[in-house]
Amino acid sequence: MTPEDLEQAVDGDVYELRRHWNQEEVGREFEESGGDVIARTREIARWRETGEVAYQQDIAVRLTLDDEKIVKVVVMPGEGVPS
Repeated sequence: MTPEDLEQAVDGDVYELRRHWNQEEVGREFEESGGDVIARTREIARWRETGEVAYQQDIAVRLTLDDEKIVKVVVMPGEGVPS
């Protein structure tokens, strides 16, 4: 199996898994930091069949704006973005 084959298999498995859960975001917070906007949220995925939590994670997105347009997006774990 080539690295490309492995990557396609993993991508396919992740896609297949995502069909089996519902995703929601809770606790959205926004703040300005050094001219950027930081958005933080908790992402929760629940199995469709049972409603049990499949996974949850904190996510933060730093948006850099220029003339009111987003010019850069950085996504990382929620605790990874300094205020």
